[in-house]
Amino acid sequence: RWYDPYVPRGQDKVTRTTRVESLPDLLQGCDALSIHCSLNDETRHMIDAPALVLLPPHAVVVNTARGPIIDEQALYEALLTGGLAAAAIDVLEHEPPVDNALFDAYLHGELQNLLLTPHVAWYSQQSARELRRKAAEEAGRLLRGEPPFNPVT
Repeated sequence: RWYDPYVPRGQDKVTRTTRVESLPDLLQGCDALSIHCSLNDETRHMIDAPALVLLPPHAVVVNTARGPIIDEQALYEALLTGGLAAAAIDVLEHEPPVDNALFDAYLHGELQNLLLTPHVAWYSQQSARELRRKAAEEAGRLLRGEPPFNPVT
């Protein structure tokens, strides 16, 4: 099951998956929530306390997208109170974290159901090679006077 209001209709048929019509619909039947979206005004704190309450208590949340998509205080409270089984978080709202209950709880072993990683979820030997290859291709484009394929604006 997945939810994305910007993906054209019919994509679920092509991928043989089940599309739901709203984020609440997705969350209510979700055993594992893996977040893969960009950060913008619409997605900032998209996963907040009301959203987390919709997840079943056995659910697991994974965020490898952008930190501010999840309200970290709400996530901390859900993990602490048993409203959520576990979370694996590769990105935090503010890095390095300062006055962050989620980070402090992880650091002091307060939450055994939380895994924090420092932006390394992407890493493998293959992805490191791919990163170098793409960087070399971008440098080549610039040297030839071509526009970059992935400009950062």
